[in-house]
Amino acid sequence: MIKNFYAPDSLSKAVEFLKNNSSAAPIAGGTFLSLHSSKKTTSFVDLSQLDLNYIKKKNNSLIIGATTTFAQIAESKFFPQLSEITGNTATEPLRNMITAGGNVMIPLRWSDLPLVFFVLEASFVLKSSRKKIISADNFFKKLPKSILKNGELLTEIIIPGISKIKLARKKIVRAHDDFPAFQLAVSLTFSRKKIDFIRIAFVANKPLPTRLKKAEKFLLNKIPDDSLIEQAANIAEKEVDKLNDIRFSSDYLKEMIRVYTRRLIHQCIDQ
Repeated sequence: MIKNFYAPDSLSKAVEFLKNNSSAAPIAGGTFLSLHSSKKTTSFVDLSQLDLNYIKKKNNSLIIGATTTFAQIAESKFFPQLSEITGNTATEPLRNMITAGGNVMIPLRWSDLPLVFFVLEASFVLKSSRKKIISADNFFKKLPKSILKNGELLTEIIIPGISKIKLARKKIVRAHDDFPAFQLAVSLTFSRKKIDFIRIAFVANKPLPTRLKKAEKFLLNKIPDDSLIEQAANIAEKEVDKLNDIRFSSDYLKEMIRVYTRRLIHQCIDQ
């Protein structure tokens, strides 16, 4: 039962309260946590007054504050592919509530940003008495909230190399408001027409992203053509274990992994 609602006006006060109250949980948009908080949670710490809602470009990186809403990201001009993904999420009222930090801290199979930040190799900034930066690979090894120590807060997400990186994402759903059978995302960069960086990953049965490393390795340091991309898509399909979903067969979903691996790579190349 929630007994207290604390609204600090500084990051230091928020961190101090969380450090001294193990039954407290941070809350921003509240679209999930307000209804599904742990039974052990007795206090909420409102993060809305901490000035963590911003999007800025620094050198060649995009920095997103943890309480920045999907609507704000969608309106940003810095990274059009990311703006398009967040702009097509949920409904307009929800886009004005869902925050970048909340979406990654409590990842669900329908959450948009965990997979996207994973393939973009984003970094996650945690602050308490000191600053800590965690890579996407480490951040999503297990549920992110289990990574935070008492008194730590996710304050911002850093996406590197946004001027070069290409990004595409696909959800397999029956209708706009249905939860996806799977999500697939691809990011890549080129050097002298060769792919010098590529990440292919999906979310399906589990909420944490899974990389398709064999397909990535096949395309790395090669000039992609239709034949190579088709071969990579076939490799991706074979990498995926059985996918469980009451609406679609596993064979169908694995075939869709192949189809959309090919399409998303082409989509990235055409950007």
